[in-house]
Amino acid sequence: MRDVLLVIRDRVVLALVQDDPSFSMLHPDQRVDLGLYAADDPERLATDLAVATDLLLRFLAPLTVEQLARPCQYAWPEPATRSIRWMAQQAVHEVEHHLDDARRGLAPAG
Repeated sequence: MRDVLLVIRDRVVLALVQDDPSFSMLHPDQRVDLGLYAADDPERLATDLAVATDLLLRFLAPLTVEQLARPCQYAWPEPATRSIRWMAQQAVHEVEHHLDDARRGLAPAG
């Protein structure tokens, strides 16, 4: 989730400075396979997630309606023209989705 928030922040920057940019894939499964998260402990991850969330929120907060409407090309879930507003909404969706996953994973069995 930390990486998703940071990548969305970078994509917002590109959408603000380039006309109708497209983005490469995040490759979440490959990040795991490459061992990029192997050294993360829960405390460090919690701190990183708080920082990534704060950075994205502070960056999005002052954007104007016109800036939020700027288009970009997203390949997921299918190729489509999206907006910065959509990216912000997608970030909220991803956080909620992964929070539900974490709660299920931490729930006692049975």
